[in-house]
Amino acid sequence: MSIFKALIEKNTYRDSVLLMRISTKLRELPGIDKCEVMVGTVQNKKFLERGGLLFDEITEAGPSDLIIAISGDSIESVEHALKKGKELLSKPELLLGIETNHQHVFKSISEAKEKMPKANLAIISIPGIFVKREAMKALKLGLNLLIFSDNVPLEDELEIKKFAKEKELLVMGPDCGTAIINGKSLAFANKIRQGGIGIVGAAGTGIQEVASIVHNLGKGISHAIGTGSNDVRLPIGGITMIEGIRELENDPLTKVIAIVSKPPDEETLDSIVRMLKSCKKPTIVNFLGGNKDILEENRINYANTLEELALKSVRCLCGGDVEANLFAGDFKEDDLIGTANSEKNKFSKNQRYIRGLYTGGTLAIEACLLLREYTNNIFSNIPLKGCSPLNNNYVSKNNTILDMGADEFTIGKPHPMLEPEMRKDRIIQEARDRSTAVILLDFVLGYGIHPDPVGAVLTVLSEARRIAKEDNRHIAIVTSVCGTDEDPQNRSEQIRKLRDIGAIVLPTNAQAVKFARSICIN
Repeated sequence: MSIFKALIEKNTYRDSVLLMRISTKLRELPGIDKCEVMVGTVQNKKFLERGGLLFDEITEAGPSDLIIAISGDSIESVEHALKKGKELLSKPELLLGIETNHQHVFKSISEAKEKMPKANLAIISIPGIFVKREAMKALKLGLNLLIFSDNVPLEDELEIKKFAKEKELLVMGPDCGTAIINGKSLAFANKIRQGGIGIVGAAGTGIQEVASIVHNLGKGISHAIGTGSNDVRLPIGGITMIEGIRELENDPLTKVIAIVSKPPDEETLDSIVRMLKSCKKPTIVNFLGGNKDILEENRINYANTLEELALKSVRCLCGGDVEANLFAGDFKEDDLIGTANSEKNKFSKNQRYIRGLYTGGTLAIEACLLLREYTNNIFSNIPLKGCSPLNNNYVSKNNTILDMGADEFTIGKPHPMLEPEMRKDRIIQEARDRSTAVILLDFVLGYGIHPDPVGAVLTVLSEARRIAKEDNRHIAIVTSVCGTDEDPQNRSEQIRKLRDIGAIVLPTNAQAVKFARSICIN
């Protein structure tokens, strides 16, 4: 019989990423069945209720309170987990593996600015309803902003960005997960050398993919400015994207500007096009799935994929054609046709479908776009023209591409870039489906991300191959690794681990999708 217990920390806030990591850590303790550490919002309490963790003592918790809800096999194990959870909330460095003497802990933005007068940027990661208040304080102090928080009301975002524009300051976000400023990686970003290519993006893993490819080609970036997911939508109208382009145009280190985004609204696109036409520096654009005709009519250089955006930017920087060997000698480009034919010959007659299980939302969108060029038989949880919605996102159908970082998979759970283990069950599920031919995976590296994303799923990938083999089938595991050798996880080491178990590793997401397409879709 399970023992249930909860702890309420009144008027306490911690970043959602930290709370997810604490939840995961506590679930690993002996005797613990379930555990959630989260803010006491109405939505979160509904989640706890569905999971059987909403006790009477929790119902009174409010959105300013933290909840630790645990069930286990004994009172001792539950109380130990509660004690450990409280310790990790007060000393997050124990979880994050860092040392700190808390010399620079401030109670307010104004106090921090007073003690650090040369600071010119603040990062905000608090509940969305409180963002406007703190953002306005920071802007009045002359600070540029990266707002990591999501669920910020659109009217608040618009007011924040209009005020920032008046102050000639830049607001990255809300919902900005990636940026690199002056060589410093912010939020989820890779370690990229500095160089002459500037990036503006309304697509977090899109920025990461482009920046990593640039680095792996031997070049570097000046800055990567994240705009937040709503910036190119109305009523925001691309304020940060346009201001970001202007900042890079005036930046002496930036020689070429690369732009990556989901398609802007029509009115926003008109504003961006006007800005690009007047820009004095060369620009290359990838609006994922957008109408490239409008850009080409205005003589704006367009790239069809994230890889092409990086390649065109590097070639523009170098003044012409550049030998771009992304394969780095590990996997020869000439081998692709032979490898593809070999994989095809191993499939049974019923194996015909690709199952893409993505951690990066932008990479998943790119996969859908590349597949829909060849077939309309695509199902996805991504609302995209040419892709059909799944009746049940937990059951694949035909060619399926999933963004496993979407809300339906991550409510109350860590994002798969933080905890790759969440893909394990789905990998096995796809391996048991006799129609599965290819399991298509991305692995995203960088700061703030799982320390060994490939290592976390190696066992289950081998198990997937074993399941298929026992059924006289073969499953092709096709992957790409977004990152650099300078990242904490080391891209080359991650690739080595994948190849050691027989996975096919392509240099970019676009190439991985095209390879999978070549062996499944004629």
